[in-house]
Amino acid sequence: MPALRWPRPKKEAAGIIDAANKRAAALVDEAKAAAVVEADRIKAAASAEIEQERARAQEELMAKVSQLAIQGAEKILGAEVDASKHAAMLASLTVES
Repeated sequence: MPALRWPRPKKEAAGIIDAANKRAAALVDEAKAAAVVEADRIKAAASAEIEQERARAQEELMAKVSQLAIQGAEKILGAEVDASKHAAMLASLTVES
């Protein structure tokens, strides 16, 4: 009767270890890719937030400049300048720029 030959345990173990190492490397690569995607998402959100804050600050600054211009004109003219007309004039100048 011929002797049964079983696969060599060391060879089989080496194959299992090699497959596990390949899977671990793939998991690391997937995690790196996910981290890059998340970092890009965070950067985009931060850029959008910065742009919104910049626009808000610019609007606030324009309002303050308008108010100062009205106050200065009132002092020069010695009479009250209509704020709504002044705002409309500034808006038309902004559109023209």
